[in-house]
Amino acid sequence: MRDGETGRGHGAIERNLNASRTTSVALGRAPAIIVVACFFSSLEHMRLIPFVLLSTVTVLAACSRPAVTTATPSSSTPVASSQLALPEGVSAAMVSKGESVFKTTSCYSCHGSDAKGTARAPDLTDQEWIHIDGSLSAIARLVTTGFTKAEMRSTRYQFAMNPRGGMNLTDEDIAAVSAYVWTLSRKAK
Repeated sequence: MRDGETGRGHGAIERNLNASRTTSVALGRAPAIIVVACFFSSLEHMRLIPFVLLSTVTVLAACSRPAVTTATPSSSTPVASSQLALPEGVSAAMVSKGESVFKTTSCYSCHGSDAKGTARAPDLTDQEWIHIDGSLSAIARLVTTGFTKAEMRSTRYQFAMNPRGGMNLTDEDIAAVSAYVWTLSRKAK
């Protein structure tokens, strides 16, 4: 027998698909369900109906609403100024500029791009300070003056720190990078 004679083979499915296409303009996503229903017109496929309908509904639901994403701040991102009381004279823009200075000058070479330290220099994201007390003024003073190998207080790190980070940092750059470094160790816990 041919497909057309039994009404159960691919011929029947094609006829049903053609019929459903004519209604697709008015129904939107509904033709997909009609196509699935037409496929199951043969009894051999009836046991698959629950699985296919659940899959179809899941796909349609996923396509009908925007995805929701949750951003988690990376460990190297400073706390937003709205969450952290910045010291007097420090603005969120200053902290942002400081992050740029940190990531585009020699700071990241020694302290790492995430400021978590390397074999060359310590972690700046924790509460442990080796040469200073961690205050904004002390950070700015250390960045400005650096320290020599003879002044090193820890043997864990390979290098001394050059004044102004070994770069031609302006006083404005030093103030900005100091503000950024200050925020790194003061994130909300």
